[in-house]
Amino acid sequence: MSAPVPAPVPGRVGGRVSRRAALGLLGAAVLGACGTPAPGTPASGGPAPAGPDPAEAGARVVTLVPALLDAALAVGVRPVLAAVVGSTLPPHLTGLADGVPLTNAGVGVDLERVARERPDLILTQTGPDNHADLLRRIAPTAEIAVPQPAARWREYVAAAAAAMDRAPATAAAEQELARHVAGARTVLASRPGTVSVLQVDSDGVRVYGPDSFAGSLLCEAGATTAPTPPGVSWKADGYLGVSRERLAEVAGDTVFLLVRVAEGEDDAEVARDPLWRSLPAVRAGRAVTVDRGTWVHRGYASAARVLDDAARSLRG
Repeated sequence: MSAPVPAPVPGRVGGRVSRRAALGLLGAAVLGACGTPAPGTPASGGPAPAGPDPAEAGARVVTLVPALLDAALAVGVRPVLAAVVGSTLPPHLTGLADGVPLTNAGVGVDLERVARERPDLILTQTGPDNHADLLRRIAPTAEIAVPQPAARWREYVAAAAAAMDRAPATAAAEQELARHVAGARTVLASRPGTVSVLQVDSDGVRVYGPDSFAGSLLCEAGATTAPTPPGVSWKADGYLGVSRERLAEVAGDTVFLLVRVAEGEDDAEVARDPLWRSLPAVRAGRAVTVDRGTWVHRGYASAARVLDDAARSLRG
């Protein structure tokens, strides 16, 4: 981002539940779910006492959703623990979050690991399986709602920033993003024809439209997305699904193909499909493979990477 992210400084315990007490509470919560609660422990649990202001230098923040790591870094907060997909950083955060301890979001919340980090604040998303009731036994926990469609991603980051008491810091992140938008516009706005963002797999084709995260950024930079095919409607999050037989209907003059590059996937299976090979964009060399994790991520670092990917692949 535009300003370097400060390294974490060990925080004070303050009114926060200690590591030993937190682990004890977690044990009591598990026992309460499976048997008899420990004496003096409420069966429903309760929040940890308020800890230090998250905006203080040295406040310890844990992020339990990959996009919330992006949000924290954007406002100058370096988490003491961050959940990511798999065990490595997504490409757009390499260099920005190097050294941040990671946990695998795909295997659920590791409550004991969170407690050992002695957080002052825990960030997670709203949802039935986010374990917020147990997390609040460890430290104050903010549940960030995911607005729909994904084009409203700035609201998501703003909510996370407010929870960390860093709302004013989003202005610098927005200013830096504007530089990437301007750079991409010099390429995309002058590019003839339409663009489409597609994910192709055995289940069919997912089309990310102008209200998706990546689609909204491309439009912001002056691109025109391919028209909506007849007989289908957009989902709340800004995408639609069609069968592979309708691939030609949703492919623009330029196609960005989403592949889980960071997780070791490639476009080999799609490239073998005659329907894919017959697309005008593919035949003309205007089909570009990009990392799906980055292009659906919702954050300032990922937004900058989407714009830079698009401009770099189409320049010249």
